[in-house]
Amino acid sequence: MKFRELLQTEIWSKRTSQKIIFWAGIVFVIASVGFGAWHFVEVNWLTPWERSAGRVALTQIDALQDAGPLSDQEFEIRWKQAKEKVQAADGAAVTYRDNSIQMDLYWYFAGVELERSKVQNKKRTDELVQQGRIRRWDRDEESDKKIDAVLNDLNRARRAALHKELD
Repeated sequence: MKFRELLQTEIWSKRTSQKIIFWAGIVFVIASVGFGAWHFVEVNWLTPWERSAGRVALTQIDALQDAGPLSDQEFEIRWKQAKEKVQAADGAAVTYRDNSIQMDLYWYFAGVELERSKVQNKKRTDELVQQGRIRRWDRDEESDKKIDAVLNDLNRARRAALHKELD
C-alpha cells in the first residue's frame, strides 16, 4: 500500500466520531457530578470522629476556662490535658469542615491560655511594684480594657459557635 492510498483510507467514520464524543461527554458529566459531590461533602460534612473528639476537647477547654483561680501546678495539669484533647481532635480531622472546627478549637484554647497569662503577668507586675523593684508604667488603661473586651468577646463568640457545631 502506497502512502497516497493510506491517506485516502477512512480510519473511522462519522458515526465512530459521534460515539467517541458521546462517551467522552458521559465521562465528563460523571466526573463533574462526582467532583461536585466530593466538594459538597468536603465543605459541609463534619465527620463523627471529629465531632466526638471536638466535644471532648471543647469540654476540657471549657473546664479550663471556667475553673477560676488555679495554682500554677493545677493549671499546668489541666492545660496539658486540654492540649492533648485538641491534638486528638487535630488527628481526627478528615474533611475541610473538620479542619475548620479543629482550628476554632485551637484558637479558643489559645485564647484561654492568653487570658491566663495576662492574669499571671498582672499579678507579677503588681508584686514587683509593691516591692519597689519597678515603677508602674503610664499606660492607657482604657485602651487595654477595650482590647481585653474585644478579645473576650471573640473568645465567647468562638465558644458559642463551637458549642453550636459540636453539641
